[in-house]
Amino acid sequence: PGEPFLPDAAMLGARAAAASRRLWPQTEFLRAMLIAGEHADAAAIIDGLFGSYLAASPQGLWTDEFDAGGSGVSTAVPASILYHLLEAVCTAADTRQNDGR
Repeated sequence: PGEPFLPDAAMLGARAAAASRRLWPQTEFLRAMLIAGEHADAAAIIDGLFGSYLAASPQGLWTDEFDAGGSGVSTAVPASILYHLLEAVCTAADTRQNDGR
């Protein structure tokens, strides 16, 4: 249920140390994949974001956190996430421009 997303915590050589997953690490993961030129992985993350975190109602809001089963568990919509979303969008735009797309 967590694919293609990162868990909130992990330990070296072990599976996820936390079953939950928040939105902001996913945006940073997206940025890392874009900068590394991993466009297929970045596209999968973007599709996943729009299919889960950004599919909240009312439109324009987001779900901040999901449990291990993929159910939304947060009731708050932290405004601080806007920073992470904007950085991801800017990185995508920069990457696209630098790749000549």
